[in-house]
Amino acid sequence: MLPPQEQASARSRRVDLERAASAKTVTTGDITLFVTKWESLAESLRDAKEPPVELLALLERLDSRPAPTLRDITDQEIALLREFAMDGQVSLTRKGA
Repeated sequence: MLPPQEQASARSRRVDLERAASAKTVTTGDITLFVTKWESLAESLRDAKEPPVELLALLERLDSRPAPTLRDITDQEIALLREFAMDGQVSLTRKGA
């Protein structure tokens, strides 16, 4: 995984690449910019470490249906989300509200 401070930059480059790839018309400059951004993203991802198995398992649980309740998530798992800057990607919804 990328360090938390680099994740936002990598996501932004990925969005830019997706936008450029879906363009209807392409110029030489567009291609040059695409290649530059792709190389930059590939470089940062090349050095990224694999996420811990515990984090992957937790993310899988959070994606499952029915979604786990806050009671089902431990303080250590919340700390793990925060450690890898994934806490901003998880939202809570109150049942019956």
